[in-house]
Amino acid sequence: MSKKDFWSIFEKCFAALPRPLADTFALRELEERPPADVCGDLEITESNLWVRLHRARLLLKECLEKNWFKVASE
Repeated sequence: MSKKDFWSIFEKCFAALPRPLADTFALRELEERPPADVCGDLEITESNLWVRLHRARLLLKECLEKNWFKVASE
C-alpha cells in the first residue's frame, strides 16, 4: 500500500476524533504550534493540553491499527 493510502485512512481516523481532540492535535502536531500558543488559542490549561493529546493519540492509534496495519499486513 502507498503513502497516499495511509494518509487517506489517517484522514478518516482524524475526522472521527471528537472536535476538541482533533483541534488540539491539529494545532500541536500537524501545525507544530508551541504548547503555550495552543493553550491560548483553545483557552485550556497546559495539563488539559497534554490530556487531550494523549487521548487523541490513543484514538488515532486504535483506528490506524484497525484500518491500516491489518490491511497493510495482509
